[in-house]
Amino acid sequence: MRPSLYNKNTLKRVNDYIKNYENYGDVIPSIVGLSSHLKVSNKTIYNWSKVPENHELLHALGLLKSLQHRVLLNKGLKSEFNAAICKLMLMNNHGYSEKQEVKSTGNNSNTKPIKEYSRKELLEIINKE
Repeated sequence: MRPSLYNKNTLKRVNDYIKNYENYGDVIPSIVGLSSHLKVSNKTIYNWSKVPENHELLHALGLLKSLQHRVLLNKGLKSEFNAAICKLMLMNNHGYSEKQEVKSTGNNSNTKPIKEYSRKELLEIINKE
């Protein structure tokens, strides 16, 4: 097994990227941008963050993700970023979801769990909609 490229200077470079990501050509801070700056793969960064001794790196990656979240929200709300891309990133990276309200029609007092309906009953319900 070869020795890790992670050292004391790496954390300084990580923090520098977080503070100055725009100077490195990135519109938002990201693991991809960080990996490019450090000249290592994304997987390497995640592997480094799993090592208990690298808890400061894990904290820095949390800050990067929080900053990314903030930038997406603010620039999305100010229409500086494409809304569809912001939405996609917020959903995939920050736990956002589209909520759809489902309204039921009719009396629900006689309903039963779906697994108790026969195929014929289910087809009748679908065809009524």
